[in-house]
Amino acid sequence: MSQLETLPREEEIMCLTENKAIVKSHKIIYKPTSSVLNMNCEVPMIFTETNLPRDTRIASLADLILQFQQVVSGYAPIVQEPREVILNKLVASKVTLDFSFIELNLNNFLQAIEAGHITYGKTTEKRLLESFLSRIGLKICDGGMDLIEDEDVIEVYDINSMQIYRGFGFFSTTSYSLTDLLTHEWWHLFERNPFTTKQLGDLAMKMFVTDASKPLLLDLPNHFAREIWSPSRAECLMKHKAFIPIFDSMGKTRALVNLIRVMELQFNPIRY
Repeated sequence: MSQLETLPREEEIMCLTENKAIVKSHKIIYKPTSSVLNMNCEVPMIFTETNLPRDTRIASLADLILQFQQVVSGYAPIVQEPREVILNKLVASKVTLDFSFIELNLNNFLQAIEAGHITYGKTTEKRLLESFLSRIGLKICDGGMDLIEDEDVIEVYDINSMQIYRGFGFFSTTSYSLTDLLTHEWWHLFERNPFTTKQLGDLAMKMFVTDASKPLLLDLPNHFAREIWSPSRAECLMKHKAFIPIFDSMGKTRALVNLIRVMELQFNPIRY
């Protein structure tokens, strides 16, 4: 479980205990403003009690994913799926769904978008990342934001290699839906050079172990990541630019930005 905590709000109080986010209240409700959503959609009720029936949790999560798709589609070409498809995929999930973690994660992302609209009239990749991190009690290292360019794809991973954040650019590079990403392990979704994968994993773990305080500029060969079974079998030639440490309030490294530049992107490529 990633080490996350959110800022307290009216209906939500979070605390951090033994690396697990403990929700003390019974529900979280995301209420988007008209500046974010100019559409009619029901606001999903996000339950956080673990003793609720699984069907109830799945239905609630499906509503949230549906809303997430609607909001993010204003910024990136995210795959749109109807509620019935989302429900079926959640029921047949190949991984154990951590409902509370997923709900809090998506909810914080939506609120980060809203915060950008309220403060600036719009949001950008950098503002979105900064707002999201502040909502979970984390902060990027000094100079880290300066390395991020508009064309970059931004991911954030915790010490357990769990992806806790994916920026707008990420959704532009994949033909998997959000539900696909949440219900499958990464090695069942993408294939890439195992040597490069190991190098990246080793470098990332070293940054956590040494409690890195500065970004690590990466000098690895460009490599392909290929979608295994997505509708369009997207094929992406990418360059990993840097790992950027993210700190908690005590200055400990709790997550890393994985900064990527996409060099080539093909959908429905001819494979030999």
